Amino acid sequence: MEKVKIIAYYLPQFHPFKQNNEWWGKGFTDWISVKTSEVLFEGHRQPRIPLDGYYYDLSRAEDIKNQTELAKKYGIYGFGIYHYWFSSDKQTLTKPAELLLEHSEIDIPFFFA
Repeated sequence: MEKVKIIAYYLPQFHPFKQNNEWWGKGFTDWISVKTSEVLFEGHRQPRIPLDGYYYDLSRAEDIKNQTELAKKYGIYGFGIYHYWFSSDKQTLTKPAELLLEHSEIDIPFFFA
């Protein structure tokens, strides 16, 4: 029997990009939303701080490489990258996928969801 392959759902919002700069202000990423989250009920743990307090930037190949190494360490087989496709003429949040395609040293299977 084959082993189950664990796929992590990978959200590409954690880097600055043109539309967020225009709509929310220069340098906005979803980390801003994470950092400003508030406790809504007893036992609700907010804000959640990433491992070692490192707010990674998915426009940096080295940050994606570090994430793949961490994922493999904990048994993650690959990434299911959330892909924003509005039309052939309108695409956004493509930088992480572009980096995975450009950098063969980042060795992890992935697909678009």
